[in-house]
Amino acid sequence: QLVGKDLYVQVTGKTASGRMLDFSHKFRVRALPMPLPFVVTQSGKFAGGKLSRGTLLSTECIGAAVDDGILDIPYKVMSFDMVFFDNLGNAKVYPSNSDRMTNEQLRIIQGLGRNSRCYISSIRTKGPDGITRVLNTSIEIVLR
Repeated sequence: QLVGKDLYVQVTGKTASGRMLDFSHKFRVRALPMPLPFVVTQSGKFAGGKLSRGTLLSTECIGAAVDDGILDIPYKVMSFDMVFFDNLGNAKVYPSNSDRMTNEQLRIIQGLGRNSRCYISSIRTKGPDGITRVLNTSIEIVLR
């Protein structure tokens, strides 16, 4: 791993007038920042809030990325949990071992009433650096 180490970049070239340039600079290699999760719907990325049942049922996948205007780094979602609450307020956790909702998760969503909440949490991702991360951010969805 190069994280935390110094990396030297050297650029050599010629200007339009033929003058040679030689430039060297030291950079400190930093770890990639934690990505933010989202639900990929037909209309785009959804990071949480109110969502229709139909849109949630037609979700393409769960995604994660660092997208802050400077960096645009996609992460692969390896697994996630969906948390639902029964009528007594008990949390029920249903895992998915991919970036897609399972048939069981979809079945439960079909039975949820208006203003019901569910959460997508324990999202495990892998970045382009090969490091697996469990995100400490979850997605709250309120059915409208």
